[in-house]
Amino acid sequence: MRRAAIAVGVFVLLTLALFWLAPDSLYSWIKALHVIAVIAWMAGMLYLPRLFVYHAESAVGSERSETFKVMERRLLRGIINPSMTLAWALGLWLAWRGFGFQGGWLHVKLAAVLALSAC
Repeated sequence: MRRAAIAVGVFVLLTLALFWLAPDSLYSWIKALHVIAVIAWMAGMLYLPRLFVYHAESAVGSERSETFKVMERRLLRGIINPSMTLAWALGLWLAWRGFGFQGGWLHVKLAAVLALSAC
């Protein structure tokens, strides 16, 4: 977990350097990172129910059951929640920078993403 935090910190510093050196190209990079974050979020959301099925099939209190608990927790804390947060933050930045939060389609999309986040 510590290495992941260091990697994220280095990534943020490189992104800030990119913004400082070439602010015009930042929009495309942010959009690409947003797409990557959404893909990671959805991959985790699709894999988590499969882990729940495997967990439900294992005996209560068994070593296998405990392993699935750890896997579920790591998936949520290590992939799903960070990628959801990143997708939200970058998506809101893109909506503000690109569209100024205007347009009915944007409000419908935000409502759909909010509903997906609540699940």
